[in-house]
Amino acid sequence: MPDLLSPLLAALCLLLAGWLLRNLRCPAAGPGGSGRRYSAPGRCFPLKKWAMWGLLSLAFRQRRRASGAARRAQTQDTGAGKEALVSAAPGGQPGRGAEERERLQRLVCDAHALDSVYFTGFTETDKTFVITRLARRPNGLCEMWLFLRVDGIGEFEHPVHPDMMVSDESEKCWRGGGLMIECLQPHRCWKIKFNGRLRKGLYRHQWNEEECELVHVKFSFHWTSFSDIFDFNLDSHPKVFAHAIALEKWSAEFFRRVKEDGEQHSRYEQWGQSIGEIEIEGHGKKEVSLRGVRSHSYGIRNWAEIYRYVMILMHCEDGTSAHLTIICVPATTTHLAVGYVLFPDGKKAGIDWSSASLAEMADDGFIRDLYQVSFTAGGQFFEVCAMLDKQARPVVYNGLTGTGVFHECIADFQLNRTVPGWGLVEFYYRDATGELIPNSGSRLKEPSVPASSQFTEEHSQCTRDAECKGAQLDQLT
Repeated sequence: MPDLLSPLLAALCLLLAGWLLRNLRCPAAGPGGSGRRYSAPGRCFPLKKWAMWGLLSLAFRQRRRASGAARRAQTQDTGAGKEALVSAAPGGQPGRGAEERERLQRLVCDAHALDSVYFTGFTETDKTFVITRLARRPNGLCEMWLFLRVDGIGEFEHPVHPDMMVSDESEKCWRGGGLMIECLQPHRCWKIKFNGRLRKGLYRHQWNEEECELVHVKFSFHWTSFSDIFDFNLDSHPKVFAHAIALEKWSAEFFRRVKEDGEQHSRYEQWGQSIGEIEIEGHGKKEVSLRGVRSHSYGIRNWAEIYRYVMILMHCEDGTSAHLTIICVPATTTHLAVGYVLFPDGKKAGIDWSSASLAEMADDGFIRDLYQVSFTAGGQFFEVCAMLDKQARPVVYNGLTGTGVFHECIADFQLNRTVPGWGLVEFYYRDATGELIPNSGSRLKEPSVPASSQFTEEHSQCTRDAECKGAQLDQLT
């Protein structure tokens, strides 16, 4: 039987959306919240939200059908099974295989082109964690994050931090600053390796010339997925986008910007387990098992377009994983809350409502120790309490300019007041500035370290100020 309801509903939604677009007496209420940067519901908000929800629901349904058809077609053509997963290209256009999508992406012809991979890992038995990120940029540059804590030994970060720019050494995998991230099997297995010097001690929030200690660190992890892929272009709930768009004042130019933004960037995530070992100078090898998320993001990403965001990543003892991002992009949506829940039985659902408010989450730049948010997904209500670690809040500044700052705050969680969890809360502020490494406009290269796994006096710890400063500036070319 033909689907007659969908085109009728689409026509009705289009008529309503067109009427609202032309009705100048019914704009958004204007900016609200702290600093009046976040739009608040106007008089026509319910109608606008209903119209957008109908249109976006149909658009997401069509997109998923097209993706499923492409998946089935490729499976028939290749004779492959579940391994031949087909994912969406930027903007949700189907037709790209998992193997193609998981490899290095060609940087598009844009100054803000991006190809980024990001991994987190937390142990469930102590305070050990690892956070790594490599984001290829044009002109041979790469954004790199590397934060490590080994319980009982200390905190470590890459010597370039709080700067994050290094030379892009990628060829067949992501590589830069001594860090290597490689896909071994699409949507299944990855390898993460580092061999180089890290700065030990409290995470630095500004560049300074204080005395520091550099130690040789090696680690190697084999990451294996235990969840399905969550594709933000395919799997997100249309209701949250309808809500965010309905908050704004509508115009033809506004919808042009929304469409352009949706077409230029793609992101998907997956949760898994990392098993491997860490070797730190002066200490024996430590075998670890960590659980966390990985993401692959590519297309165009201009951090200057984002005013701020808060991202919550959580994995719980019962097997539940969740992601919630609340983001302000002044040109399109000033308050969008989007994310998902991965259930212990393997099912996934996009978040369709959240109580989270950017105005109430460190909008003044002062990050508190405790945050509580609620959201719904898959017909279930979730209450999350995040208790931020006061000592583990590393910082990196955006690009070569030092404008824009990321706070990567490690946190313990409680889900529905009973289930413990682990993860982080990430805060981004566009207008924050910081003092970076002197002459950091030059490209950074991978530090030179001995290939041997044995530590010697030749590359022992550096504790004097002059040695520490020199070791970090040696990486500048």
